[in-house]
Amino acid sequence: MKRTMLVLTITLALILVVSSLTMASHKIIIGYDMEGKYKTMDDDWWDDNDRNTRSFDTEAGFTIGYECTYQVRIIEYGFGFETQLERSLSDYKDADFKFSPLYGVIYVYLPHEEDSAPFFVARLGYNMHTGNNSYKNMANEGRELDNGIYGAVGFGFNFNRSMGAILYTVNGGLRTSNDEDFNDRYVNYSKFSIVYGFRF
Repeated sequence: MKRTMLVLTITLALILVVSSLTMASHKIIIGYDMEGKYKTMDDDWWDDNDRNTRSFDTEAGFTIGYECTYQVRIIEYGFGFETQLERSLSDYKDADFKFSPLYGVIYVYLPHEEDSAPFFVARLGYNMHTGNNSYKNMANEGRELDNGIYGAVGFGFNFNRSMGAILYTVNGGLRTSNDEDFNDRYVNYSKFSIVYGFRF
């Protein structure tokens, strides 16, 4: 009897999940991240010019992702995941890094005609922070990487089964070390991104 109840419960849960996903909208998203800014900051570290932040220019790069959303009138909400293709800092060509965020997303649609639907979009989530050995060891900035907060805001349009938007995105993380004299340094990678999504 217990086994039968367990099977029925699992079957019901699967039916609910599948039916929920079939009512959802799914998007494959490709983004182009423009050249951006990469900053590291340590509250207890200051250089000779009384600055506690180091700033680097970054190369442009591509991002691929997926979103699953539900729409209720003018609001569309859901979750998404994306991963950046590795890119480097302009001063450290061999230092390749990327962020891969999992996020919640909300679209707010404005009054529109049938052909196009303008919207504001916001994302908030948590991203994985990874890089190669050259990136981890650059400029004695800390040899271990930790994750951080991701956020984005933007504006765009829906056209039938596709969408396009311009986003301002920020990826956060940490640079750490086993050295007791090293304080954790915050990482902030900001840039503008052009994204295109195909809905299916």
